[in-house]
Amino acid sequence: MKNKKFISLVLALAMVFSMSVSVFASGGAAATPAADPNTFTATAEVKIPPISVTVPSTQPLFINPMGFSVNIADGSAAAADATEGITSNKVVSPVFEISNASPMKLDVGVIASAGTVSLAAGSTATAPTMSIASAPIADGDTKNSVFIYANFGTPDNDGVLAEVPYDAEKAATLAVTPKAPKDPTIVGTVNPGDGTDPTVFGFQFLGDCNANAKNEWTPGEKVTVTLVFSFKPNLSSGS
Repeated sequence: MKNKKFISLVLALAMVFSMSVSVFASGGAAATPAADPNTFTATAEVKIPPISVTVPSTQPLFINPMGFSVNIADGSAAAADATEGITSNKVVSPVFEISNASPMKLDVGVIASAGTVSLAAGSTATAPTMSIASAPIADGDTKNSVFIYANFGTPDNDGVLAEVPYDAEKAATLAVTPKAPKDPTIVGTVNPGDGTDPTVFGFQFLGDCNANAKNEWTPGEKVTVTLVFSFKPNLSSGS
């Protein structure tokens, strides 16, 4: 009777051992047994697709105080029969395009600023008369003031960007001020590209200047306008 109990116990233990499985796990490529055969360890690594954006280099920007009809491309006087690419805007620039070849939608951040006004080489003037205004020019202003803002948006298939009047409440029209803000302003988003067919986001400089200034405008006066761009993935739903 004792032998039967002993044999039953051995068979029961044999079944337990035969049903157990040794577990070996590793976070690496090689199947190295863990110190504890019942423990799995993995290391999580953050992976973000690379951001691939092309921003245009320095391009023309013109101040047209008298509002003459000029060519957007180079600021020259428009031919009498010219119809395309002509404007009488007092601040004149082409539409510039940012290309996004990244696989995700991006928020476009901008810090805008205007540098010191200078005179062209060889100018006979003793000092610049132009000043950069931080807000639209007020009625009755007699200074040679210029107000410049950048207008942001998505160009149409012909590369044309709708000219939107300045609105301090809208980030898509960003004033270019003598003192640069500390933090960028999100001015819009640019849709993802696939690496071969990027999508674009456009900007253009617009603004106003005082045609009735007390002093005559000096040809060749110039100011450097700088836009510092930053890009980050847009995490809104559906992006």
